[in-house]
Amino acid sequence: MPGSLHADAEDRGCAHMSALKTVAPEAVHVSTDRLQRIRHRIERDISVGRYDGAVVLAARDGNVFLLDAVGYRDRAAQTPMKTDAYFALMSVSKSISAVLVLSRVHNGDISLTTRVAEVIPEFAAQGKQAITVAQLLSHTSGVPGDAIVDSSRGYLSAIVSRIGAMAPVSVPGSAVGYSAWAAHSVLGEVVRRVDSAGRSYSSIVTEDLFKPLSMMSSSVGWLPEFIHQRVPVVSRENGLDGPPDVHVDEHDALTAAGAEIPGSGMYSTAADFFRLTEMLRRGGELDGKRILSRRLVQLAISNQTGERTHSSLTASRAYGPLTSNWPSGIPAYLGLGFHLRGHGVFPVYCGLLASPSTYGHMGRGSTMFWIDPELGLTFIFLTAGVMEETASVERWQYLSDLLISAVDEP
Repeated sequence: MPGSLHADAEDRGCAHMSALKTVAPEAVHVSTDRLQRIRHRIERDISVGRYDGAVVLAARDGNVFLLDAVGYRDRAAQTPMKTDAYFALMSVSKSISAVLVLSRVHNGDISLTTRVAEVIPEFAAQGKQAITVAQLLSHTSGVPGDAIVDSSRGYLSAIVSRIGAMAPVSVPGSAVGYSAWAAHSVLGEVVRRVDSAGRSYSSIVTEDLFKPLSMMSSSVGWLPEFIHQRVPVVSRENGLDGPPDVHVDEHDALTAAGAEIPGSGMYSTAADFFRLTEMLRRGGELDGKRILSRRLVQLAISNQTGERTHSSLTASRAYGPLTSNWPSGIPAYLGLGFHLRGHGVFPVYCGLLASPSTYGHMGRGSTMFWIDPELGLTFIFLTAGVMEETASVERWQYLSDLLISAVDEP
């Protein structure tokens, strides 16, 4: 099988990649032998067709001890995966969008308690006049999640126009309901409308976030210049909840250059995305550039939903019928743009061994990251071949626990 968990220098296909320095696992008290279990499990899953390939990055206290490519970028074309692969981030995009919104709070353009209708007056229709920025970030706004059905949803103004006419599905602030498309689209429009220069959303993300963080291989929508690094979006293994709900042609059209889907339409590489996670891990600053205040980061990664479960008794569609074992529901444990580990034994993508304060996000059947502040551990896992959500959560849980075990037992 192409690739391994010990990629060499030629696999770092761009200058930015090769500039990312790595250290030996033992230097940061990580067991090399136990890391081999991660490699074996990924290779086994790829060989039986569960998914096609992966780029894996792990770091401790900012020191990257694992940066590798496994399997295929494009199985049909037999193209091996490389560490500079350019991935559709799916809902991991929400964390980038959340950071941008929080930067507007940091700059004083808005507050977390700002009512959205103060910025977007037409949003007040159908009982949404009191919904706040914080409620959108924590998925407690009651805004419908997936009620946008035609191709124009790839363009921010069209999305928000449709959302403005919708009624909330629950009393704002009363319940947790994951909004896959709508909430972050509204937040994107808030960012655009408070921008004094009148820039497009994609321009704001690029100029105010990607450039300061030197994320030079990241974009809103996929860019043609990265076509030879781009990972195709294809569906692979079924799970407990049936086949992956991914319409490949539709996804490609809706995430092309010019489309703006703040909640799921961004692209990046593992090394680029690591710069975002490092900024968060360091309390909002990287290379002397402060994006967020330390206190704001702490607020964003703290539990905003208490012990409440998702209103559908599932966790954002990701756990599906697994919740039959948890009839009272799985705790939501959401911050402001991030999923949290929290407490308890239930399906969790960041691993059951992760510290309760661990935070991150996952994207539909293919992408995830988490940061464990207590262990100083960062894990980024980007894959080719979209799996059904429940199967993907189980995959991430056992891989995450294997990684944490390697840290706990050097």
